[in-house]
Amino acid sequence: MNKIKGTIAVVAITGILLGALTLSTGIGSVDTGMAPNENFEQIGILVVAHGSPEERWCKPVREAVENVSLPYPVELGFLEFVPNETITTAVERFNERGITKIIAVPLFISSYSDHIPKIEYVLGLRDNPPEGAENLTQVDTNATIVFTKAIDDHVLVAYTLADRVAELSKDPDNETVVIVGEGTDNETDFMGWNNSLATNIPDNIRMILKYYMEPTIRIREVKYAFIRVNETLHSDLTLRAVVENASIENDVIVVPLMISEDFFTEKYIPQLLENLSYAYNGKTLAPHPNVARWIETSVRCAIGDEKYGLLVIDHGSKGLERVNVVRELMKEVKLDVPVALAFAEHPPENESINAGVDKLLQQGVNHVIVVTLFTEPTPDHDEAVEEVYEALKTSEQTKILQNVTKHMGIRITVAGPIDDNPLIAGLILDRAREVSEEEDEEILVISRWGSLTYFEHGEIYARSLAEQVKAISNFKDVRYGFMQYQGSPNIRQVVEEAAHDGPVIVVTTNSLGSSYVDELIAKKLKGLNYRYNGKGFYGYPEELSPHPNIARWIELTATKQMRKDTPNQGVFATGFEAVFAIASLLAIAYLVLRVRR
Repeated sequence: MNKIKGTIAVVAITGILLGALTLSTGIGSVDTGMAPNENFEQIGILVVAHGSPEERWCKPVREAVENVSLPYPVELGFLEFVPNETITTAVERFNERGITKIIAVPLFISSYSDHIPKIEYVLGLRDNPPEGAENLTQVDTNATIVFTKAIDDHVLVAYTLADRVAELSKDPDNETVVIVGEGTDNETDFMGWNNSLATNIPDNIRMILKYYMEPTIRIREVKYAFIRVNETLHSDLTLRAVVENASIENDVIVVPLMISEDFFTEKYIPQLLENLSYAYNGKTLAPHPNVARWIETSVRCAIGDEKYGLLVIDHGSKGLERVNVVRELMKEVKLDVPVALAFAEHPPENESINAGVDKLLQQGVNHVIVVTLFTEPTPDHDEAVEEVYEALKTSEQTKILQNVTKHMGIRITVAGPIDDNPLIAGLILDRAREVSEEEDEEILVISRWGSLTYFEHGEIYARSLAEQVKAISNFKDVRYGFMQYQGSPNIRQVVEEAAHDGPVIVVTTNSLGSSYVDELIAKKLKGLNYRYNGKGFYGYPEELSPHPNIARWIELTATKQMRKDTPNQGVFATGFEAVFAIASLLAIAYLVLRVRR
């Protein structure tokens, strides 16, 4: 009966996911609305900007669009305030030229701007106008329209902001940078604004200042704030509060994350910061040359000219056993992009991080997806990522580009370390079952390494993995403990408590099983009764058996990053989206099949 229930669950989930896959990719549809061959399409590029009654705002935007270098006609259309340069007039010019496909690029800071739905309506991508915008007129065209993402956290923004910081920095060791965005008081949209500024932009700015600037600028800290925000819910993110807090210990540099200079940059920001001490010049993204480069990159991505490459970084070891098993593991990674392997420590000559980056660049890659195989967030992981930036800095191809718009170069997206993906939960369950005798009577304890530096991340991953394994297994309970820091829960404490409730199984989540870890566990758990599997993800040096879920996790993680950078193309999904959906389907089906062994 349990097997039947498991099978029914798989069939149900398969049906749901395949249905979603059909909707997202257009599988099964006959009329795609696109020409059968890209060569038959006449492509036009529409850059959409907000507009302003002030010429000083519009002029830098026009200059940025004029500097776009693409083999397609480019038109600029303003949403408001510029009656002779509207979105409608731009599309009419495309109609006159016989354009059959329009790539529309919104020159807006955030895809969560309340102006984005208005643009979608004007372009005919939504049926009804958003509330308060009923007077907007839709374009009249037979061309297919592809609407890309706004700027969000694109790396070129971080490069541009880093340039602005460099103009103002005088004592970087004692300076805090505050990036200020407009934001919104709509709580749903605010989460999108906040996610963009909270994740990649601050870290990328620090990396760029540290590795790409000459001389290097080791800024103390990079924070962010908003002009518009629900002050009741997010009082700590208002511009004045952030600057006041940062200025207690450091000098403050304020840089606006805005398209062009206007009332906000000239008057409103200084008013909000009245009587505070800070460095500020009001310079915005335009007219920096990277604005044109961003438009070009968005278009290339939309029509498939962005070339991805995957760099997988393992921790490395003096012993060849680990090196060889990771090499074998990489043979199982199936992705239709260039792939390189690198080791952070003791790398063979042709498998250093620098060599891996060079290998990808030689194959024409312009966007490197870095996936790290560390099993915990650690300083070693951070150092490996920094080494990727250092490798790009020294590569000949990037040096040439740095001398032009110094920061165009190669894009990097970092994923990892190995997280709490369901594939990893399935791996842990398999290792536990290798030593299990009576699953429904046993307590499984997942042994994690632990970190003083990244305690919170480690605990979140551990708790999530334990909950997932418990949900897909028959174990009486699933718990977790840490080996190597003075925190809670300590591995001995967890095993001692678990032993009161039933037989205990301990499984480690190291990448490679080792005598060192086995001895450490034996020492920590001396005098306790438990069964143990220390094989980790790759097995032992003398008995290598890498679990296939690691290869699947690499594929899924890399595909997810590539998918995030794919613009919204309505029902036309890319191959990466299809691969991602199928991989998700297989991962869930794999786990459900193990609900009842």
